[in-house]
Amino acid sequence: MSRNSSRHPIDWLVGGYLLITLLLLILRSPTGNALPLVMFRVTFFVAIAIVWRLPAPRHRVLRFLRVAYPALLLGLFYEELDVLNTCVTNTRFDALVVGWERSVFRSMPSVDLRNWLPWWPVAELVHVGYVAYYLMVPALLIALALKRDISAISESVFTIAATFISCYTFFILMPVVGPFHYLEAPNPHDVGIALPILTHKILHAGSSVGT
Repeated sequence: MSRNSSRHPIDWLVGGYLLITLLLLILRSPTGNALPLVMFRVTFFVAIAIVWRLPAPRHRVLRFLRVAYPALLLGLFYEELDVLNTCVTNTRFDALVVGWERSVFRSMPSVDLRNWLPWWPVAELVHVGYVAYYLMVPALLIALALKRDISAISESVFTIAATFISCYTFFILMPVVGPFHYLEAPNPHDVGIALPILTHKILHAGSSVGT
């Protein structure tokens, strides 16, 4: 890719995902919630067509946004899965996945761990790991932005976006309710002091059923 080009490989990755899901929404969406998602995709394609005709941005903030925008859209893509995973099937495959887990571990570690180690410091530590997941991508982008390494940002965002989009595609093809909803979640006040309560609030507020 030329240094002066406004085209990036990331556009093809994001555009391909949006095109496939656009066709799903048009052909298979059984709900009335598809129109905003369709309009977003049309807007994206128009915006990319315009951007490709412009010279590469020179201001470092615009250069950052040009290559990092897919990471900023991942949360929106996640929210859309509530609608997208109904386009393929209304079945939820939790029982199948739980069966896989039992066959591998001979138990349900996600459920049994709190019985094996019923201590609040362990619960807090485990939930630190979960909450940290939300911070990984922003922390990486901030670190790379401070270094002003556009090439590193571009490569990192492409890798991150490819990973997330692969997961989202799998969620669409094989949706599950998810362990938080499918398994009986404990009262967070009985588990820990702070982070279990925060984690449950986050999941209740923004968990996309089907992932």
